Amino acid sequence: LSGATDRTNEYSQVVFSLSRITELDLKNSSEIYLENGANLLTKFRSLNEDDTLAEVEINETTHAVNRKNGTNNRLYILEDKVLNIALNQNVTAYGEVDGMTFFGMFKRDRNGNIVTAMYDTDYTIVVVMYLDCMR
Repeated sequence: LSGATDRTNEYSQVVFSLSRITELDLKNSSEIYLENGANLLTKFRSLNEDDTLAEVEINETTHAVNRKNGTNNRLYILEDKVLNIALNQNVTAYGEVDGMTFFGMFKRDRNGNIVTAMYDTDYTIVVVMYLDCMR
């Protein structure tokens, strides 16, 4: 999603891929590619096909990843862009994030094709970051 400007936004000259979305649900191994960030995206959820939250288990010894229900939702954003999930346009109050989602960056090659570089879909070692969103 390349995005657009919106004159009703406080930042009316800034291009956003997502704007004024109360809740964005990624479901059933979906992928989304954002060329710009978000404005007033207040809630993001990663779901299985039965609308339960996507979850993974990571074996502490082998680092093997077990995706419960097989869901592998992925969100990629163009490098050097930021995705804010926030309750206001100044990002002073964070929104809600639920469910396991792979978050990565992408760039375009000289032909305009999307390149996700090191993000192999069959990775076996994972670095997990815990993001505690303030509400």
